[in-house]
Parts: sequence; structure tokens; C-alpha cells
Amino acid sequence: AKVTVCGYPGNFAYSLDGVEATSVDTVKIYTENATVTILSTGNKYLKSIRIEYPIEQTINTILGLNNQDLTNVLGSSKKVEGAVIAYNNFIIDASASGAKFALNGGDNVQFNTGTKITFVVKVGAKVTVCGYPGNFAYSLDGVEATSVDTVKTYTEDSIVTILANGNQYLKSINVEYPTE
Repeated sequence: AKVTVCGYPGNFAYSLDGVEATSVDTVKIYTENATVTILSTGNKYLKSIRIEYPIEQTINTILGLNNQDLTNVLGSSKKVEGAVIAYNNFIIDASASGAKFALNGGDNVQFNTGTKITFVVKVGAKVTVCGYPGNFAYSLDGVEATSVDTVKTYTEDSIVTILANGNQYLKSINVEYPTE
């Protein structure tokens, strides 16, 4: 990911991951999952913080919602609550009030109201979101799910957003690309 911090011209004072800004715009490229720290070093102003993700993945992937890698990322609590984490190419945002993404011990995760999962796909990607039968309430790119499985094929490079619209469960998120 590429992080760009834009200060206010002539009136900025901040550090990005411990490195003092020497110009209005500071850019840092991250090649693996990381926690980004932006610290004010004076009573000054910021204009924006921009995060750009490369759209380079064209292999099939799955957010397996009950696997050891995810368990390791979530730690002993086995949940994200009041925070945002990156897992593979997925950003899990449970920072909203009441939001939670938690391993459920079975083949699903608890996915509470306000929790958001975002990721990028290239043209041709087919995304399948699998909810839990009888207990799903989510939207895919702003369109409310009307069945357990929601499928969308993308006609351009896109940022995909899955938003929990109720306290419910998800089984998986599959991203598939056509074979050539």
C-alpha cells in the first residue's frame, strides 16, 4: 500500500512512522501488513491522509473465515473490535460503535452492524459472499443481500465493500478470476 500524508503548506508538523516530515507531502510504500503511525509534532494542520492499494492480485483467493492464519492475526481474543486490521488483501474495519468481527468457533464469523470489509479486485473478478443460512444481513457495494450467497462480477478494477447491516454471520468471501 502507498500512504500519502498531506500537511498544510507552511503550517505542518508531523511524523510518519517516527520519521519527521520535511515537506508538505510525505509518501511511504508498505510491502507487507503494517500499522501506520502518524503523530502530530506541533499544533499544526493536516489536509489529508490517502491510502492506495495496488490492484495486482489476479489469483483466486478466499477469506477463509475459520482458518489458522486468521486466528494468528486476530490473536487470543479471536476478534476485531474497535479497530481496523489488514489480513492478506482484506481490510477488516470494526472501528464503528458496536462493530465486531469475531471467529465463532464453527465455520463462520460474527459480523456485526457497522463492520466493513474492503479489498481491491481487477477487471473480471467474480466475488461471492456466503452468509449464514437464516442469519445474514449485509450489503455488497451498497446493494442489500437478498439470499445467503451474493455474487458479483466486476467489469473494471474496483474497491469491493461488504458492510454488515445487522448482527449476523458470514461463512466465506471468495474472489475468483477467469482462467485464460
